[in-house]
Amino acid sequence: MMAAILALVMGGAQSVSRAMMAMMTPASRAAEFMGFFNLSGRAVSTLGPMLFATILHITGSSHYAILSLLIFFVIGWLLICFVNLDQGKRQAAEENLP
Repeated sequence: MMAAILALVMGGAQSVSRAMMAMMTPASRAAEFMGFFNLSGRAVSTLGPMLFATILHITGSSHYAILSLLIFFVIGWLLICFVNLDQGKRQAAEENLP
């Protein structure tokens, strides 16, 4: 059951994050911005498995290890609360002006 819920959340999060990034990226620098976005995503993708393995090793319980991953969802939610999409779109449009 938990895997199905995570799959729904993760699929939507990936789509929305790419769409938001594209909206706030100046067209003239799209490759640079999206490249950095992808690189940073791959770099931090090791944090989840490392935390899972650490908690599993310490507690011996996969339940606690899975619950510990909620930290990343909470951090992501808190960070996204500070994103001003309208301002990002406006700044991207201004940078595209000649």
